[in-house]
Amino acid sequence: MSPLEIHCLLEIYAYGDPKEDGHSQHPMAIDALSIGGLIHEVPSKKANNWDWKVTEKGREHVESLCGLPFPEQKTEWIRPYKVRLTADELGKILNA
Repeated sequence: MSPLEIHCLLEIYAYGDPKEDGHSQHPMAIDALSIGGLIHEVPSKKANNWDWKVTEKGREHVESLCGLPFPEQKTEWIRPYKVRLTADELGKILNA
């Protein structure tokens, strides 16, 4: 995800439809989030209008982002995510 997509997803998660709260909407990010199944349109309270809402998948994504610890600097920056290796990749590392 791009920073812009993360920004827009968090806005919709936090504020509902950002248009109503005077926050930005970025069409490129909105399109990517919608195609990815993280947000969807719902009928607005206003006639002939639509609002964006976070889907269950989007909510799970935001909650996983919020659960990430900050990176730490030791001799180099360490990112706090799990590296996923295939069995072959792990075997090469362990047998090196």
